[in-house]
Amino acid sequence: MGALVACVGMASAIPASATTPNDVAINADLTFTGPTSAAGTYAASGAISDQGTAAEDFRFVGSQVQGTKVMTSANGTISLYFDGKVTSTGPTTAVVDGRWVITGGTGNYAGEHGDGSVHSTVDFATSTLHSTLTGKAFSAGSGE
Repeated sequence: MGALVACVGMASAIPASATTPNDVAINADLTFTGPTSAAGTYAASGAISDQGTAAEDFRFVGSQVQGTKVMTSANGTISLYFDGKVTSTGPTTAVVDGRWVITGGTGNYAGEHGDGSVHSTVDFATSTLHSTLTGKAFSAGSGE
């Protein structure tokens, strides 16, 4: 389930001179790679316009999940932290609703900031999850 939330942390490709937060949407499709990890792909649009690979690690704390996600493209990496509430929707399915925040970046994403909400759906029978992250992102310029 935590993998769903991990999608939260996707990418952002904003010019280094941007200072006003802009809307961003990130979609991630991941497959569980272990009991507390998942990997796959992401595509981002809006303030961040990029696509690439995503990997996350997560842990469960009661009915909550929290973790980190790293999104990588030819333009650099974006690191995210996410947490959310896990709700069962069926015998092998669940949703996660929560928040995400950018914790770091490299390349074009150095100095990137952003946060928002995440909604993930997971299917444990197929070991897959889809996450949609929406929010605001902006670049504070490199060196921050």
